[in-house]
Amino acid sequence: MNYLKGCSWMLMMAVLAGCASEKTNSPEFYAPKFTAADMAQLKKRPSQPPFAREEGEDEICEVLIRRFAKDSSSALKSAPGLIFVGLTQSRSDPTATFLKRFGGGKLRVLPASLGTYSPEHMVVEQQTGKRGVLLVIERVDWLDYDHVRVSCTWFAEESKGLEFLYPLTRKSGQWSVR
Repeated sequence: MNYLKGCSWMLMMAVLAGCASEKTNSPEFYAPKFTAADMAQLKKRPSQPPFAREEGEDEICEVLIRRFAKDSSSALKSAPGLIFVGLTQSRSDPTATFLKRFGGGKLRVLPASLGTYSPEHMVVEQQTGKRGVLLVIERVDWLDYDHVRVSCTWFAEESKGLEFLYPLTRKSGQWSVR
């Protein structure tokens, strides 16, 4: 009998040691806290999301850009309302359909390819030389259908980027930054 207790103790210690020694390369991430009501909702949820992933990510990026413009209004005073957007670390341009979401307002959102760096190392529009900022949306991490974490970096000057992690939640079909 003591032999069995000793074996189970050793097995439990081996499992715990294996879990503790597991290394991950992923950065620390935000995970929402779920209440009992949230867990009940998750059980009722369909196995497929209620929207296309690309459509959802476009909505997420739009909300993030608008929030960034609002949060960074003091930084944007030197570059009023001009944001160059790049997607992923390669800074690929967003689609024309996506950019139309920002048409007609004070906020001008242009593809990253239309921006460049001035001799003073500032982000500027290639054609006009007008100052702007570069926002690179690097990654959208889906935690579930209603919670994401978006990693982005913004630059007002060359090589002086600030990294941000924005948690977003979807309620009643609308995404918002928490």
